[in-house]
Amino acid sequence: MVDKPPNFEMHILPMIRAVDRAHMLGDLDLYDYDVVKAYAQRILAHLQGTPDSAGVGAGGQAMMPPQAYGGPWPRGWIQTFSDWASGSFPRRAYTKGSYTAQRFGDGTVQVEAIVTVPNDDDGAWLEPLSTSGGEAKFALYYRPGTSGKPASLTSDEMAAKDTKTVVIVDSNGPQSVPIS
Repeated sequence: MVDKPPNFEMHILPMIRAVDRAHMLGDLDLYDYDVVKAYAQRILAHLQGTPDSAGVGAGGQAMMPPQAYGGPWPRGWIQTFSDWASGSFPRRAYTKGSYTAQRFGDGTVQVEAIVTVPNDDDGAWLEPLSTSGGEAKFALYYRPGTSGKPASLTSDEMAAKDTKTVVIVDSNGPQSVPIS
């Protein structure tokens, strides 16, 4: 159980094992917030099922995840998921900044965000979301502090050599960042 209401990025995503996602990927992407939110009650029903010898839960629900795909989640994880689903599906807060992406001689790309925050003990950081088809996608997250004075923060991440486009999701939505 977490002290604050669980949020998707910090509490739910880390519980979704790669094997869980791979098993469900043909039907839904468990790493996608909107999908998990839309199917949260069905997911929870499967997580809470009590498996019988055939791997079927109470009320005929198929047990999720099945034993062949990593087995059921621990009770604490299921409770965290339930708390998240009954708490209006919180997410981490986004912020906005100014961005650059620079390709180095070895082909890697450095992505940088500069953010002005209200308090010098606030936090903001780039977090990798996905890399596919030459696109590197990041999120710019924000954690409010408690006091202080305005400050400027810099966060940077590296992207792979095959990166052709960089997208940063911030409080204004997806932002394309040209690579220089």
